[in-house]
Amino acid sequence: MLETRRATSTRWTGLREAALFLGVPAMIVTRHEGWMVTVPLAILLLALARTSAARACFTVLAVTLAVGVPWIVAPLLAGAAWLCWPQPGGRVRDKVGTITVAALVASLLLGAAAGAAAWFPVQRQISESPIIFDIVSPTVPELIIAVPLLALANALGEEVIWRGALLSEMTSARPVYIYAAQAASFGLAHWYGIPNGWLGLLLTGAFSVLCTFAHRRWGLTSAVAAHLAADVVIFTACLPHVLFIGWGTG
Repeated sequence: MLETRRATSTRWTGLREAALFLGVPAMIVTRHEGWMVTVPLAILLLALARTSAARACFTVLAVTLAVGVPWIVAPLLAGAAWLCWPQPGGRVRDKVGTITVAALVASLLLGAAAGAAAWFPVQRQISESPIIFDIVSPTVPELIIAVPLLALANALGEEVIWRGALLSEMTSARPVYIYAAQAASFGLAHWYGIPNGWLGLLLTGAFSVLCTFAHRRWGLTSAVAAHLAADVVIFTACLPHVLFIGWGTG
């Protein structure tokens, strides 16, 4: 009887974690369908989450997506909600942890290598469908400032959601399961990202494994650093195919 209960509990835990890891990307890729899709998915996530910090994160993510907050900003706000919530782990510093200089350098190099591996696939995809911004074309100094700032915001938000909130919900100690869940969830969330489609799913899924490795070895800060470096490279690869169509004043 005891073994049966344990087996049932293990199965339920696995199903709960799988639903969480699939629910977040489902909410992201269907955000253009409106609140009628976002709200039921958010309710499911809130019902399955074990901690109030994760529920706060998922609530903010759902609300920001439902009202049309742009990507990068939405996960950043959701990640901030998890970091600032009093549990689990207490203070922000306790959740983020510390990192050595050697680990920071290693994380940045790993992320830059991952970004370089995606350089040509990104350029091939984006050349066929350029990104259009209805703003005045920025100057080179403005781009030099904007690219790393946007990369940092994106890295921080996404890493706190996946390697922070979602990973804290996992009670399984099997590394293979952790890496597989992270790869599938992160890859699916980038179905409409850069790169997108099956190529995007595979590349970002593999990159998620790298970030999860960095997190498990050196902590959350190292995962953010790796993600930051990769995004700087990828955003730079996108620049030749970005169109700025806003009117200038001169």
